[in-house]
Amino acid sequence: MCEAVENYGYRKEAEGRVEGRAYEIIALMLETGADDEAIIARLMSRLEISKERAIEYYNAYKKQEGKAEK
Repeated sequence: MCEAVENYGYRKEAEGRVEGRAYEIIALMLETGADDEAIIARLMSRLEISKERAIEYYNAYKKQEGKAEK
């Protein structure tokens, strides 16, 4: 049981690092005026993730930023 909980913790930590990198990439590319497709393509190539996962990160970032601006 402890090993399962420990592995879950490691997976969540790794996932958090990837999400953080994704948000950095998105923010930098938005600053340079990149369009949605270019951002998603860069996420896919840099993070080696699927298009669906890249879109999830992009939408989550946009949602988070939308709340921050209000």
